[in-house]
Amino acid sequence: MPNSLQSVTANLRGNRDVSPKRRSSGTAIMDTLTQGSITRGPNGVVQIIRSAIVTGLVGPPESKIPDALNAVGMPRYGDPHPSPIAAGLPLSIMRADIFESEPDKAIVTLTYQFPTATGGITLFENEPSETTAPQIEVTTTLNQLTTNRNVDGNTITVTYVAPIIDPDTGDIIGSRPITQGGEVTIMVPTTTRNYMRREPRDPGDKAQIYVGTTNSTPVFGDPAGFWLCTGLGGPSDDGGITYNVTYSFQRGEPHRVGGESFAGWQAVVVYIDPETGKPPGDLLSNRDGT
Repeated sequence: MPNSLQSVTANLRGNRDVSPKRRSSGTAIMDTLTQGSITRGPNGVVQIIRSAIVTGLVGPPESKIPDALNAVGMPRYGDPHPSPIAAGLPLSIMRADIFESEPDKAIVTLTYQFPTATGGITLFENEPSETTAPQIEVTTTLNQLTTNRNVDGNTITVTYVAPIIDPDTGDIIGSRPITQGGEVTIMVPTTTRNYMRREPRDPGDKAQIYVGTTNSTPVFGDPAGFWLCTGLGGPSDDGGITYNVTYSFQRGEPHRVGGESFAGWQAVVVYIDPETGKPPGDLLSNRDGT
């Protein structure tokens, strides 16, 4: 790093807002863009580094860094290098350094390189959680659910006092209680989280692995088994070089059965009496499949 640069720097692997509408809040513009080093591998160019000078920065250093990275004319994270020799190398690392002698100027180092392979899936370094800062959408809606349990997780029962009829006279000679399981339709809140970001690879491989699975470790403040990946995918607007990928997750509400707590997406199977079409009133719960 040149001696004229102060120590305030930012090393970003996609932590910049990729929305084309987001630009510097001041007058920062990219003044010059120069070509730097080129690294070649056995199959061609594997890395290209460019430098951009940004002018017009104002405010404290902590605001100048993001303003420099979002200056007017600055390439966006994930953009392909324009040179034919680059073979579509995407912009994957952005670093901004403020000039100490000229605090209204910064140099932005742009590193173009292909993703690395991790766990058999082609991903950027630190994928899938530490690259581009995603857009996040959280919604909660009400959905109908039919259950045979009350709020405490106990079986709902209904009792009817049936008359006892004398078969000879037709007179009521007594009564007897008939108890059976009951069901009720309730409205429960369902929360959905959507994460949207720009990525440099076709999301098909990840979709086949994650869609239809639940979290195996705690996430979003919930333990394992609460969040189901309901969708993963998105379009490309540059011929397959990058994709606008949306990750969709739905929270399964926790529930209680007979005093036991079940994670959101753990299934509870209930016996239905074929004669009444209702669950019996004396159901016992088991986790072993019986």
